Amino acid sequence: MNAKQTLLPFHANRSQRRKQSNLDLIGRVYMDDYVKVTVVDVCADDDKYVLVRRQPGETSPMLAWLMRLIFKEEDKKLKLAA
Repeated sequence: MNAKQTLLPFHANRSQRRKQSNLDLIGRVYMDDYVKVTVVDVCADDDKYVLVRRQPGETSPMLAWLMRLIFKEEDKKLKLAA
C-alpha cells in the first residue's frame, strides 16, 4: 500500500498573529479627565491587549485597537486646536 500525503486548502499562517504587533503603543500617554493614562506594556497572554497605568500602582488591560482609536482622536484634537 502506497502512502500519499493529502494537501488540504487550509492556511495555518493566516491564523497566527504578528508577534508583539502593539509595541509601538508603549509609552504613549493621554489625559482622561483628571487622570494621566500611560501604556506600559503588551499583555503576555494575549497580544490584542495592552497594559495601561491610570494611577501609580494600578495597571489594567485594555484592548489595543481601542487605545489606537483614542490616540487617533487625540491627534485629531491637537491638529484642530493648532
